[in-house]
Amino acid sequence: MASKLNLRTALVIVIAAAVLSAPLLNDQFVVYLLTQAFLYAVLAISLDLIWGYTGILNLGHSLWFGTGALAVG
Repeated sequence: MASKLNLRTALVIVIAAAVLSAPLLNDQFVVYLLTQAFLYAVLAISLDLIWGYTGILNLGHSLWFGTGALAVG
């Protein structure tokens, strides 16, 4: 059990270091793509949590996501 926890912790640290160092090592376009992928992943995870566990389709996520997109645009 302890080895799985240590391996998981090490993996999280490596991934966090890679994500945090991405702006330093890549150009702006790659950082933009990584940001977009992360935002869509957060949206997908939130929809999966609310729709998967409760069975309720909550359109509030889409409302806030669309409002943010409109404000940025």
